[in-house]
Amino acid sequence: MLLKSAPLSYYRAVHASLVLANSHDPSRWAALIQGYVNNKSYRNALLVYAEKHCLNLRVSHHAIIPLLLKACAALSSGFSGKSIHGDLLKSGTGCNLNGEMEAAREIFEEMPERNFFAWSSMVFGYCKCGNVIEAKLLFGRMEERNLVNWNTLIAGLTQNGWCEQALEVFQEMRASGVKPDGVSVASALSACAQIGSLEMGKEIHLLIEQIGVRLNQFVSNALIDMYAKCGDITKARQLFNEAPKKNEVCWNSMISGVAIHGHVEEVLELFAQMRLQEVEPNRLTYLAVLSACAHAGCVQEGMELFASMHKNHKITAGIEHYGCMVDLLGRAGLLEEAYEFINSMPMKPNSVIWGALLGACRVHMNMGLAQKVVEKVTTEQSGDDARYVLLSNLYAASAQWEDAEKMRIMMAKNQIEKVPGHSSIMASSNVEYQFLSGAHSESKTRQLYVGR
Repeated sequence: MLLKSAPLSYYRAVHASLVLANSHDPSRWAALIQGYVNNKSYRNALLVYAEKHCLNLRVSHHAIIPLLLKACAALSSGFSGKSIHGDLLKSGTGCNLNGEMEAAREIFEEMPERNFFAWSSMVFGYCKCGNVIEAKLLFGRMEERNLVNWNTLIAGLTQNGWCEQALEVFQEMRASGVKPDGVSVASALSACAQIGSLEMGKEIHLLIEQIGVRLNQFVSNALIDMYAKCGDITKARQLFNEAPKKNEVCWNSMISGVAIHGHVEEVLELFAQMRLQEVEPNRLTYLAVLSACAHAGCVQEGMELFASMHKNHKITAGIEHYGCMVDLLGRAGLLEEAYEFINSMPMKPNSVIWGALLGACRVHMNMGLAQKVVEKVTTEQSGDDARYVLLSNLYAASAQWEDAEKMRIMMAKNQIEKVPGHSSIMASSNVEYQFLSGAHSESKTRQLYVGR
């Protein structure tokens, strides 16, 4: 156990002993970095971080990130800062706990000067925590922004589902005169894919060609994913066929896009081709293929694929894969089988799993099983409106109006609010309009509803 407070000579001795012992204990390396920073030996702290990479270690202690931030800032080490920031982006490591972000923020605010790395690290950290609002506020404080700063915010917004805002920031970056690179366009294309904005995706594709962004595997995969998810399967397939190298991400993008649009035969064909090319499928691959089978009612194929996950590829099915199987059985009318399948799951089923079964009960008008499901989950889960709404609609569809009203009253009593549905359309000039269920107050909304 390293001392928390000791002279610099102590940490130098510890450093030498760890190198000689070829230590692979992440906690000791993290403690050594902290010791060097506490003694203001910032170069040695960064050296330890470099040696950690040489030993193929992955320091899991998020607390060292503020320390590295402080070391880089103290040395004005732009090169080290970019290197560390790149490592964080690639590994997914970040200050993803609020307490750690608070510690990093204290160090950040005390810095007499803040370089580009310091700003990007803080924006990245807040996005990793899911605190997008704070990330945007911090970004707004920057007087000067380089490409990495812009990319960090665009990627963070996209990964948190703030896709419209990500595309707005992308346009702001272009307007500011900063030229996008592969990371910029890949993040923007991912945002387009998530919201189904084909027109914007096409504009970004044209921009890639105009400014000469290198069509590496990262950008190529993003283009395939965007076209496939936005419904232009022909263009996606063209880009897919032209790709010189196809990794699992490329295959997954194509399979997922085709699966979303219900082309199950093409999905199964692509999956077979992937296996022939000796590319190993992963959890995402199976999720897409099982989802396609569920929507097409391919029960036998779905069951065989689910069994092959672990048997052939040693992939442990997650709750999302079990959800696909419940959906598959439910759509096929095999409600009792779906119920037994849920009861055999190795993990606790969530509201999505039960909701899939309740939805199937509604379609097939199985009131008995629906009631059994609601009774089972009412005491287990709270705050979720889906099962109550489904059962209420189920009662209404079978003309059991009193029972339907009872469910609505129960929702009100338990302060459960139904999340309103929403949809969007892309109007002229690439202006997107979004609509919430029951909302007619906006003048634009009224004009569109009445066709004027």
